[in-house]
Amino acid sequence: MTGHGSVGGSRVFISSVMRDYSDRRTAAEQAVRFLGMEPVLAEDLVASGGAPREVILNDVIPDCDAFLGIYGSRYGWTGAKSSHSPTEEEYDRARELFKPIYAFIDRTDNEDIEPRQQDFLQKVQNWDVGVLRREFTTTRELQEMVAEALSKSRLSPCYRHFLRRLIKEIHNINGLVFHEKDQPFSPCFDLILHCPSSQLTGNDDFFVAVVSGDEYNRQQISQARHSWFEDVNRQIGAGFWKARGAYLQLLIVAERNPFALTKADLEKDKRIGSSTNFEEVFVNLSASSMDLAPGIPSWVHPLRDAIKRCLE
Repeated sequence: MTGHGSVGGSRVFISSVMRDYSDRRTAAEQAVRFLGMEPVLAEDLVASGGAPREVILNDVIPDCDAFLGIYGSRYGWTGAKSSHSPTEEEYDRARELFKPIYAFIDRTDNEDIEPRQQDFLQKVQNWDVGVLRREFTTTRELQEMVAEALSKSRLSPCYRHFLRRLIKEIHNINGLVFHEKDQPFSPCFDLILHCPSSQLTGNDDFFVAVVSGDEYNRQQISQARHSWFEDVNRQIGAGFWKARGAYLQLLIVAERNPFALTKADLEKDKRIGSSTNFEEVFVNLSASSMDLAPGIPSWVHPLRDAIKRCLE
């Protein structure tokens, strides 16, 4: 997926210490990939004739479009050719090349910050031009922050109000209890609500996902939905040997509607696959109206009524 208004299709270098940081690096990598960009990590680089330090500083970082640094309490090792850690050298190189730099400060552990790392963090936090600095306490937060930083997505007050109302209205519909869902992660979906298969006679998990039609066009939404649903069906075990899938009600919510989405767009690509049922609803906040894709089953009508109440 390529984020609207982002550096979509770009290469993003991910910098951090290696030891005990695989979960943070993976979280950032997933967020970058979901936005249709290419994450570049030192551990994935193809072997070449040059020393890793020289290749990364002189070839890899110059060839990237953005730089993402994840910094915690440890400074890291220093090599024979430099008194600085790889993370500090990588940061300095990106700054020297005037790359867009996004810094994320790790607050997930209670370890004391090493003295040299304190100095490095002070340098990062004191440099104000072109750096977005955020603190995170979970990998989920890190994913959301990376996605927001790279996509420059901003939710309008009207859209935020709709999301809050939807959570309240849909929490309990006809005895079905929906809960907010964090995984699988999709940075373009601003809200995911889940009703597990144990509550449904059809043995299908039921998801309601919300995406901004002001931030993403039709193609981007379709790509994101395909990727996310593949992850969902893998997670719940759907497939040829298990007759269990997922039902997705995707709400495309627009206020300005810059991509001119219409009801006709909802009629395309209704079916994702044999184990997946998919329906779309287009919600126009400025007109307080909604359009449904044809053929929505009657048992979903209470959800439709809940959406209408959110527009009142």
